[in-house]
Parts: sequence; structure tokens; C-alpha cells
Amino acid sequence: RFMSVFVDADERDASAKSRQELWSQGLSVMLNHPLAGIGPGQWDQEAARFGWQAGKQVHSTWIQNGAEGGVLDFLIYIAFYLIVIFRLARIIWAPSAQDYERPSLLVIARVVTVSLLGFAVAAQFVSAYSV
Repeated sequence: RFMSVFVDADERDASAKSRQELWSQGLSVMLNHPLAGIGPGQWDQEAARFGWQAGKQVHSTWIQNGAEGGVLDFLIYIAFYLIVIFRLARIIWAPSAQDYERPSLLVIARVVTVSLLGFAVAAQFVSAYSV
């Protein structure tokens, strides 16, 4: 089912087609309201304007956050995760002498990095609004 997003347009199932349509509409809303978005929790009403049932989610935490908060909010939200991942990557790939003194730090850095990367992929396919 995950791979259905990446097939040719004529081979996509209804779920993949609607997901990509929602992503496109969410990006459109974000670009049409770049400063403040449409407001937190307002995608429910915005979805109805696109012909979806009220309460329909974008099915992408990243895009829904951008549509509701604007471009700056979108960038800050992504930067929050990327900064943590890059800082942890430094510990993993180029540990300092102090890092070697605490071997559990290396393990924790690896676990948290993999967890965040897993979340980043999953968040592209679901609207985890409470996050």
C-alpha cells in the first residue's frame, strides 16, 4: 500500500489518488496563506471547500502544519526535527573524546535518530495533529 504512492498516475488506487490530491491542496493553501496559514485546526473547514467531507485531514502532518500555520511555521517545524537529527548525527559519526566516556550516549543518539527518521516518514502519510 505504501508503494502505491509512487506508481504511475493511471495505476494508483483511490486511496493514493486522494492522498496526493489532499497533499496538493494542502500545499496550495500553504502557498496562498504564507504568513499565518489558515489557523490551527482549521483544515477541517478548508477540506469542505475542496469538496471533501468536513473533518477530512491532509494525511500529511508536515503539509497540514504548513497549511494551518503558514510557510514560516512549516519551516520551523521541519527545522526542529532536522536540527536534532543533525546534532545527533555528529555524535554518531564523529564522537568526541567525551562522547566515548559515555557509551550509552552513542546508543541513545542512534536510537533517537532512527526513531525521528521513522517518524518523519510516517508523518508524511498521516495527520498526527496532536504532535
